[in-house]
Amino acid sequence: MVINMANLKSNALTDKAIQNLKKPDSKKWLRDGGGLSLCLTPAAKGNWRHWYYIYTSPETGKKTYKPLGSYPDVSLSSARAEAAMLKASLLTGVDPLAKERREADERREADQKKKLAAELEAQELTVSDLFDDYLKLHAMKQLKSWEKVKRTLEKEIIAVLGKRKVKSIAAVDLTKITSQIMKRDAQVQANRVHAYTAAMFSWAVDKQLIQNNPFKGLKKPFKGEKDQHRERALSYDEIAILWTALERKDLAMTDDIKAALKLILLTAQRPGEVVGMHSSEIEGSWWTIPGSRTKNGKTHRVYLSKTALMLVGSTEGKGYIYPSPVGKGEKHVAENALNSALRRNMSVPVLDDAGVPTYSDDGTPVTENKLGVVHFTPHDLRRTAATLLAKDKIPFEHRERVLNHTLDRLDAIYNQHDFDDEKQVAAETLERRIRVIISGTDAKVIPISSGKKAA
Repeated sequence: MVINMANLKSNALTDKAIQNLKKPDSKKWLRDGGGLSLCLTPAAKGNWRHWYYIYTSPETGKKTYKPLGSYPDVSLSSARAEAAMLKASLLTGVDPLAKERREADERREADQKKKLAAELEAQELTVSDLFDDYLKLHAMKQLKSWEKVKRTLEKEIIAVLGKRKVKSIAAVDLTKITSQIMKRDAQVQANRVHAYTAAMFSWAVDKQLIQNNPFKGLKKPFKGEKDQHRERALSYDEIAILWTALERKDLAMTDDIKAALKLILLTAQRPGEVVGMHSSEIEGSWWTIPGSRTKNGKTHRVYLSKTALMLVGSTEGKGYIYPSPVGKGEKHVAENALNSALRRNMSVPVLDDAGVPTYSDDGTPVTENKLGVVHFTPHDLRRTAATLLAKDKIPFEHRERVLNHTLDRLDAIYNQHDFDDEKQVAAETLERRIRVIISGTDAKVIPISSGKKAA
């Protein structure tokens, strides 16, 4: 159908003519007269015929297009009736879009007021509010250890300051908290709380949620030997006692956690990497940890000895090797669950014959250490494994490869040797050493020559 635009007069369009129109390749206008026009658009989907009333605004003096709906939802007769009403209104000096303009201006003003209110509300943020924003907008996206940050801040900061207004927080508030932590003989934890809290408030300054970080320049609560890297490594006797204890059925500890603790000792890998082990990462005797899960962001291959493979068990039909008891296997056991299990079994209440907790003369609960080993952490098992490798003369460079430590920059660039053979030698040497320890024999463990696989 061809319509001569120059000859269009009032009521120039008909329903039949509109129905016979074809979708254009580019936007076209068909005028019905009296200010009513039909705009044809090359829309890929949906309506492509739209009604407009075109007029010169008495308020702005500009050509204005008021949408009236789309054909056939709005029929030709309905569009003409609406156009007639608008024309009558226009003759009285009223702009048909004046109401819409006022409403748009009101919306913009409301939005500005809302924004201002939000800015004022930000000044009234509670520490708990700030903590939630910090987790969702930063920590969970940028920090690999965000779960540890979350647990630490929840326990030490939010429990104490959560309801306080951020603007009311001062350096003395953090000092009081870390001082109490120091009294628990937890110097490392005190420094960790100091660092995490200061980082959260620094982020808030960057995001303009607050003007100043009250903890900027505040020195960490402890600086001394205990603030350095822990040096706890289990002795041979402690390893034997612990391994035997982990075989007990009366421990308040799941089989998965027992296996994970043993696997840390057998592989020298980080606790978080062990509990996050997935069946997709295991192929034969090799466990490949993706860079997204390693501390240095680099993919890491770990040789699994026979004992380690027994602890992993069958991977058929499995997702996470150590799934969380909460949910449907969609998450793995939390790293913190290892620490909790150790603490729980190192301090088990002693009950009397009636099942009532007993107390010493000074009123403190009487407890029993069912693990038989003085306090240690899961990471201490990794350090213990590294110590055993050193004692059995595994070369330093090979130990560092097993531990997946970041190496010298030039070596990292130019030395592309994957060290699989050396890793296997180290893993099998470590396995034999642990077997000797738990068997209580005095046999010597002699590593196979570097670079040669065990038979």
